[in-house]
Amino acid sequence: MATSYTEEEMAQILQELHIAPENGKVDGREAAKILTWRAKHEYQVEYAYNATAIRQHVKVGHIAAEDIDTTNPRYSKYSYPPIFRLPLAPKRGAGRRQKVESTQEYKEAL
Repeated sequence: MATSYTEEEMAQILQELHIAPENGKVDGREAAKILTWRAKHEYQVEYAYNATAIRQHVKVGHIAAEDIDTTNPRYSKYSYPPIFRLPLAPKRGAGRRQKVESTQEYKEAL
């Protein structure tokens, strides 16, 4: 469940991350920085998101079409308030990674 942020809190977080939205929009890398910050502060997990994660959220419909600016064909811009409301699962897959690593260690020991 996403934490609810006020406009003032969002502005403070953007300033802390050194992000200056253009016309209320951020690019994919800046949106990924926001998600990385959220994972660290909401879930206490060191997980670095990238722009691909934002595109996946767009693909599944977590970001509405009206919140995306595609006027520049080289990159998209996203309204920043929906980025703060995206569902996150930074711990998903962590258990599988540990299990695979331990299985590999087991196989190497044989």
